Amino acid sequence: MSWKYLAHWLFPLGTRGAEGPLARVAAGYMRFLPFVLLLGILTSFLEGIGIGLIIPLFAIFLSNGAPNALPGPIRALAGLAEAVSPHSRIWLISLAIITLFAVKSAVQTANSTAIAWIHGSIGRDVRSALSARLLSLDYSFFLTNETARLTNIVTGDSWRVADAIRLRLAAIPALITLLVFAAFLFWLDWKLALFVAVGAVIIKAVLYLFERQLRLLSRRVTIVNGELLQRMFAVLEATRVVRIFGQQANEQRRFHDAAERQRRATLDTQRVQASITPLMDLLVACLLIGVVGGAYLTGLTLPATTAFLLLLLRAQPHARTISLARSGVAAVHASFDEVEWLLERREEPARPVIAGFCPAFEREIRFERASYNYPDGSPALKAASFAIRPGVATAIVGPSGSGKTTLVNLLTMLLQPQEGSVSIDGVGSAEIDPFEWRKRIAVAGQDLELFDVTIAENIAFARPEASQAEIEEAACAAGATDFIRQLPEGYATRVGYAGMNLSGGQRQRIGLARALLARRDILILDEATNAVDAASENEIIRILSTRGFFRTALLISHRKSTLAACSDGIVLRDGAVVEAGPLQGLRYFRDMTGPTEGEDGGEARAATLSSAN
Repeated sequence: MSWKYLAHWLFPLGTRGAEGPLARVAAGYMRFLPFVLLLGILTSFLEGIGIGLIIPLFAIFLSNGAPNALPGPIRALAGLAEAVSPHSRIWLISLAIITLFAVKSAVQTANSTAIAWIHGSIGRDVRSALSARLLSLDYSFFLTNETARLTNIVTGDSWRVADAIRLRLAAIPALITLLVFAAFLFWLDWKLALFVAVGAVIIKAVLYLFERQLRLLSRRVTIVNGELLQRMFAVLEATRVVRIFGQQANEQRRFHDAAERQRRATLDTQRVQASITPLMDLLVACLLIGVVGGAYLTGLTLPATTAFLLLLLRAQPHARTISLARSGVAAVHASFDEVEWLLERREEPARPVIAGFCPAFEREIRFERASYNYPDGSPALKAASFAIRPGVATAIVGPSGSGKTTLVNLLTMLLQPQEGSVSIDGVGSAEIDPFEWRKRIAVAGQDLELFDVTIAENIAFARPEASQAEIEEAACAAGATDFIRQLPEGYATRVGYAGMNLSGGQRQRIGLARALLARRDILILDEATNAVDAASENEIIRILSTRGFFRTALLISHRKSTLAACSDGIVLRDGAVVEAGPLQGLRYFRDMTGPTEGEDGGEARAATLSSAN
């Protein structure tokens, strides 16, 4: 058996075995297990010897000497002190016991410190691995998995797993102590020790029944925790709509019901856990009574019986530590499953043939019958065909739900088309490194949240090395300077969760400044002007016209005044492209104010679609 599998047997992590994701995260710390084992052995050995020395100490009190009836090894220990007077012998043995326990305490402290360090390090690495996994997963993963579940794994399950790791680490020295104490017990009287071993097997069987029940309850707790988190998201993220429609009472009822289900599931788990320790104490008490009766029947001396009982009593806290560890791990069994499920996800973007390869975008971005369906199977984009020219501003328009966001996600390679293709300068998206491609794109829009940091940090998000002068230049270009200067802390003002300390228009201007500061080749404005005033919109139109911060622009908007800054247009309806070409020739754009007199809209639309296809 290799050390890896031996280490996993001693310190099992997760439910996937020695090759599981949690075991791989903790693999670097397994080399410290021998140190923990050594300290555990030393601690228990010192304590066992200290308790063993109580036998000759009691013997001296009872008979002023070590009786011949003592076991041979104990008689040898007592003989070491026979060179001095009985009075001095008492002090000598007492000093030896105190010294042994003092050294044992120091070693135990060192062991506890080592366990705390290993536990903290593994917990940190597990949470870091979860973050790394979430950041590496393809965007489509988040379209098919509930945010509440993922949040519960990162903020709840990962901490419960870390606590279970701490319990398992604490159980290692406890188990070693029990093994050493068992050796001492067999040393004192093998018949009584065998009786204790049978009792321990019975206790373990009872504990196993509790563990099975806790594993079932653990899955229930995980489910209700996710339900409660979903209701909490509704209270926090939909607070405006809840108040507008006067649904506070209904939301409170739903939240209370979810909280009650969570309380009951947790209470059932805690009730089972709480019953374990008293039951274990009762079984141990029965075992101690049995030992006393057995010592009487076998004629074991009072000093030896006293040492035997002391070893059993000192073993009880260690047995309790092991039982609590086993029950604690069983209670969070589902959390181990959830954490390992996320760590095992491999829905990563398709890697290009040549890493780092990305065309220059000198000719066109072309969609050829590109299609993508929502997770429920309904079409988000259907056989879309059009081209985007470099160096111009292109409008993407259409009613809500027409596929504009999906189109942008395909363009940024957050998603890959399920049918058809997306190419850049004739190179298919599957051959392009998506990370390199996104380095050329900046996006600003109403759905791109701000972070709960300062205004300056939000603007500099894509370019953390940007100077204050560059940050202010981008803010000025986005029309944000005036309101920022009016804030008490200016650029050092924290924007709050999702930018809630700012108005909608202010958030959009900060998002636009962030995109402009990035100075990327392509700027995508996704409804980036719907909450700004006319003056700010004019500033944005000027940016689109001068293109000082970018070369190519894509604009999603419902404002004709903003769209007028674009040269080309793409019109979507029900996931299909119905028009594409020069913006002024599109019927959709003309219908915003009515068609120009004498124009044949049908012929113009047909001609446009013909040129696009």
